Order: sequence, then structure tokens, then C-alpha cells
Amino acid sequence: MASVATPSQAPPTNLVDVSDEAITALVAEGARVVAAGVLDSPDEATASSTAVHAHELLLGLTHDIRSPLSSMLVLIERLRSGRSGPVTPLQERQLSLVYSAAFGLSAFADDVLELSRGTTRLVGEAPVAFSISETLRSVRELVQPIAEEKGLTLRCSAPRVERRLGHPVAIHRVILNLVTNALKFTDSGVVDISASNDGASVVVFTISDSGSGLPAPLRDRLVNGAFDLSGNVTSAGLGLRLCAQLLGQMHSTLRYADRAPCGSTFSFAISLPHV
Repeated sequence: MASVATPSQAPPTNLVDVSDEAITALVAEGARVVAAGVLDSPDEATASSTAVHAHELLLGLTHDIRSPLSSMLVLIERLRSGRSGPVTPLQERQLSLVYSAAFGLSAFADDVLELSRGTTRLVGEAPVAFSISETLRSVRELVQPIAEEKGLTLRCSAPRVERRLGHPVAIHRVILNLVTNALKFTDSGVVDISASNDGASVVVFTISDSGSGLPAPLRDRLVNGAFDLSGNVTSAGLGLRLCAQLLGQMHSTLRYADRAPCGSTFSFAISLPHV
């Protein structure tokens, strides 16, 4: 007959705490480690075993949720467009809300994974030919459901000579993160995405909005395009850190300014030779 444990018996010492509180604490620690760059070098001896475990858990969670979230976004957009059948105004509104939530989680997962890889994958080794207008249009199509759900006007403009040599995947990611933040912190009005020529080869990308401006905790951590996110980490903060790192690898700097009478403006100038 199997023995029955009694209160006097000592509990096993090899059990893992999987309570909600424990998992939340580990994920928070993992986010702190990623943002602070504790594990950027191959030498992990400086990080505590708890930090390493939290880092691995966070990466595992984000990797596992990214694929289903991507599938959700495709299906939601298909439903919104009516390709699966008629959609009522109420259903379209509800689908837009679901799209916004899923898009935010997907973007956060992508940012965490890219930061853990050092962001080098997005920049690549050599510049390639690409279209600035196509890059901006792609960003606009991704975030249009979010703008519509919030009743915001999304405007986009590109330079006339827009075939360039550069790193389109990295540039697309920077613009997408900045536009997503702009939509997040804007309750009414306009979000502008623009690219303009500055001399023979330099292109200035600007994302401005009529929102409440960058939250004070993030604005206080912005110094010449560098973000100190060693404290509490938010999805917006991780996105800005990723933008700053990607632009640094492309020899550019992220700039921020308050926009009168309200709102904010992010910009970066990057050398993109004509094709």
C-alpha cells in the first residue's frame, strides 16, 4: 500500500514554484535583464542564476506566443476586410480592438527577441536597393486597423526620388515601433509619417503625433537618443531601446522633441545613397 505524506514530512526541495506571482516576478526580472543588457556578452558569470533563468523563461515565452499571434493577426484582418463574409459595424469595431491587442503583444515579443540577439540580424551585412514609399506603405497597412479603431487620421508622405540603398528591414522596424507608440499615446487627431530629402543622399524620417507626448518616465530616460531602461520596463520602452540600437548600427541617432501645442515628434536622419 502506498504511503501517505504526513504534515511532519519535509517537502521536496527540487520543486519549481509555478505560481502566478513567481512567474510574474521571473518575467519582470527577465525583461530587466534584456533591457539592461546584462546578458549582451557571452560571459554570463556576472548575471545571477535567477536572472539567467528569468531571461531564458522570457525568451521562451515570447518565442512560443509569436507564431500564434501572427496567425491571429492574419485571420482578424481577413475577417475585418469581409473576405470571410459580411461584417457588421459592431463586429468590425470589436475585431479592431482584438487586432490592436494582438498586434501590441506581437510587437513586444519581436522586440524582446531582437534585443536578445543584439539586433544585428535586422541590419544585415550589406545595403540593398529598396523603395522608401513601399516601406512606409507597409507600415501604414500594418497599423491602419489601430488608427481606425481609435478614430485617428494616419498620413504618409515620401520623397520624389525614393529608390535608395540601405537596410530596409531595420528601417521598417524602427518606423513601425515609432508609429505604434505614436498611436498608443494619441487619443485624437493625427499621426504623420514622412520621409524627406536632406542633401544628396540623406533622408530624414519623421513620425509626429497630436497626442499627450512621451510619458515623463520615458522622456526622462532619453538622452541624445540613448535610453536607460535599467528600471521598470514597458513595451514602449523596449521598442525605443530597439530603435536606438538599430539606428546606432546604421550610424544614425533617434531624436525626440515635444510638438507644440501638444504631441511629440521622433526623427532620424540616415544616409541612403540613390540607386
